[in-house]
Amino acid sequence: MIAAAAASIAVDALDAGPVLCLFRRFTGIPCPGCGLTRGVARLMRGELRQSLALHPLAPGIVLEAAALWVVWGGVLFHRLSRPSESTVLRLRWVNLASLAVVWLARLALETLPG
Repeated sequence: MIAAAAASIAVDALDAGPVLCLFRRFTGIPCPGCGLTRGVARLMRGELRQSLALHPLAPGIVLEAAALWVVWGGVLFHRLSRPSESTVLRLRWVNLASLAVVWLARLALETLPG
C-alpha cells in the first residue's frame, strides 16, 4: 500500500519535473535509458501499457531486479552460491545489448519518449 502511494507520487513528480538526462540535454535525443524510471514507476502503479510505451524494457528490469534480490538473499543466507564473474559479465553485456537494440529500434520508429 505504501509502495503504491509512493509510486503514484513519484510518477506525478517525474512527469512534471525537468529533464535530468544529460545526454538528452546536450544532444536533444533521448538516451537508451530515457523513460526507464518513469516506466518502472508506471508499472508499480499497475499501468503496464503506459510503462511499455515509456520504455519496453521496464518490466524486464523489474523482473531482473527481483531475481537479483532473491539471489543476493540466497547468497547472504548461504542458500545459493555466488554467481560467477563470467555470469555477471554476460548479464551486463545482455543488458547493454538490449538497451542498444531497443534504443536503435525506437529511434528508427520515432517512438522515444518526449
